[in-house]
Order: sequence, then structure tokens, then C-alpha cells
Amino acid sequence: MELDGDIERTLVVDYSTGMRKKIGLAAALLHGPKLLVLDEPFEAVDPVSAATLKRLLTRFVAAGGSVLLSSHVMALVEQLCDTVMARGRVVAEGLLGAAYVGITTAVTFTAFTAMVVFAARLGTVSVIVSIPALLLQVTLVVLLSRLTARLFGVLARSRTGGAVTAVITAAMLVLSQSGWIVFIALDAVLTTGFSHGFSMVVRSFPSSWGLLAVEAAARSHWLWTVGPLVALAVLVVALLALWSRLLGPPRLARAVVRGSSRAPARERGATGAVYAKEMRTWLRDPLRVQSLVVAPVFAIFSGVLPLLFDSTVFLPFVGALTALMGAVSGANLYGQDGTALWLTLLVPASEEADVRGRQWAWLTLFGPLSLVLTVVGTAPCTVPSGRGRWPPP
Repeated sequence: MELDGDIERTLVVDYSTGMRKKIGLAAALLHGPKLLVLDEPFEAVDPVSAATLKRLLTRFVAAGGSVLLSSHVMALVEQLCDTVMARGRVVAEGLLGAAYVGITTAVTFTAFTAMVVFAARLGTVSVIVSIPALLLQVTLVVLLSRLTARLFGVLARSRTGGAVTAVITAAMLVLSQSGWIVFIALDAVLTTGFSHGFSMVVRSFPSSWGLLAVEAAARSHWLWTVGPLVALAVLVVALLALWSRLLGPPRLARAVVRGSSRAPARERGATGAVYAKEMRTWLRDPLRVQSLVVAPVFAIFSGVLPLLFDSTVFLPFVGALTALMGAVSGANLYGQDGTALWLTLLVPASEEADVRGRQWAWLTLFGPLSLVLTVVGTAPCTVPSGRGRWPPP
């Protein structure tokens, strides 16, 4: 409970709000209850005390106890609670209703009203069908966003999650700097249209089912009008049930510490020790894995995107971009150490070995990778006769 200091002479009223709540929880736990009833236990509590309270309640529940708490913070309820109640009934719809209150849902709803505008061009029946289709589509998007956030919350604690996050980050960076390519491609699509195969694939996604129902209503095809709406409703119910099961502490992730099956190598000197430590960190820490993956993925996306216009101008520079992004992502490694940096600062004459070990580890990871990507990227820019035409015109 962190009740240290001169506690024998300190009145409870003199403690902070967070400390008073911890004292109250300690008093409630003295007789070993099976049930705790808490009213807004995290209100006006600092982050450190809130983390302590969460840890205590989680341990209490893991030991077989139950906690009934009230809160108006939906994110907290979703994180901690296994069951959500509203007006005495066990429901998950309460969270769904809370999800509708927000600027993001309002923007999504406004965007989907384009379906109603489109239906107005087709007739009155299409407009009537577009109303339930609009509500189902917005509900589907809201549920998918909550489930996606839950999934990424689980992935963020693993190396796989770090790699997935790196791919998404790299794609966003490439699109943000090369958005003009997307506009050029969009102009071409508006001129020639999508291919029939691509259109059929897009229409098969649930995001298009509402539009399919609206178009079918205009043609009086009632089976294709009712079918997509029923399928949307079933999908919404299934996602709502899945979300209800995922409420509470994450069940999909477990903290696992794995050692190496190989005998530890005997490092030579301080630099070798730092090098070995850095190599393990790069390959095991999720944040380092993200930095390791984002550099080559960013470079590859930057080189491949111009291929949409039959241009290989950036391919030879994929390796150089990998090295550049690797240097950027590794520019603040000491900042990631946190308080562990004091271990380096307090050991006399350890700075040089620490810097050199980190440099060798970075070079081991990004050096060969950059060279391989340079060779692979340059290959398409070389004629079969062997006379290179790199850099390309």
C-alpha cells in the first residue's frame, strides 16, 4: 500500500486523496471479504495511486474475490470489468451507447449519410431502406473500432504487435509523404473506372452491404434488399457478443519470459557485453522490434509505390532509405533506457564501451539489411546484357 513514512503520527485526513482511498481499501480487505462494493474508486486519484489500486483489485479478484464498482469512465470499465451492468441488468449495450457519444462517431455518421443522399436519387423506397442500412453500418464501424483497439492493446505488449504496428506506421508515413501519387491514381480511376473484378471484391465486404440493399430496392429485388440488411444485423450481433466476452482484463496476452536454449557466450570486454545486451534488446523488446521493422518497410513501400506508374526511380535507393530510417529510429536509444541510464553514468569510464557496443549492434542489424535491399532494388534497373543503366533516367 506504500504506507510508509511517519504513519504513526499522521492523521488519515492529512493524506492525499489517493492515499486515503488506498487506506480505505486496506481497511476493507482486513477481514478477508469475498465481495467489495466501491463507488467511483478512481475518482480524483493520481495515476500512480490509480495503478496501485488496479493492481490490488486485480489480485483480489484473482484470489477468488468479487468487486462491484461504479464508474462513469467507460474506458476504465472496459479495461477492468468482466461484466457490465446498467439499471440492474447485465448488458454490453451500455458501452455501445457510450461509444456513440463522441466526435469520431459523429464524423462517421455524417460520412455515411451520403448513402441516404445516394438513395434519394433512386426513389422513395431506396431512401426508406437506407435508414436502417445507415444505422447498421455505423454500428458495425463502431464495434469494429472497439474490437480493433482491444486487439492492438493486446498486440502492443508483444513483439508481433510491435512488428504489426511498424508496418502500419511505415504505410502511414509513405502515404503522408507521397499522397500526390494517390490523387493521381484517383484521377485515373475517375476516368477509366475500377475493373469488374475489383468492384466485385469491394462489394463483397460488409462495408458495402448497405449500399447493395439500397440499389436492390431501386430495382425491386427484395431478396437482395432484405438479405444484406439481415446479414449486417447478424454480424453486428456477433461482434457485440464478442466484445462482451472481451470486456475485462486482457485474456489474450500473458507475460512470458523465455530464455535461450543455447549456452551463454562469454563476452570479451565491456564493449562485447554491451553488444550482446543490445542485440537481445533489439530482438526482444517490442518497441525496439517496431523500430527495427519500420525502417525496411518504409523503404520498400517508398520504392514500390512508384511502380504503379511503371517507375523504378526509387528502387535503387531502398537500401539507403533503410539505413536512414534506421538511424532516425535509433537516434534516441538512451531515452528508451529510462532510469537504467544511471547504471552507465555511475560506472567510471564505461561511456565509450557503451556507445561502441550500441553502434556495433546497430550496424550488425541494419548494415547487411541495407546492402541486400540496395542490391535487390538495383537489379530491376540493370539491362540483361550486363551494361548497367543505374541510376535510371
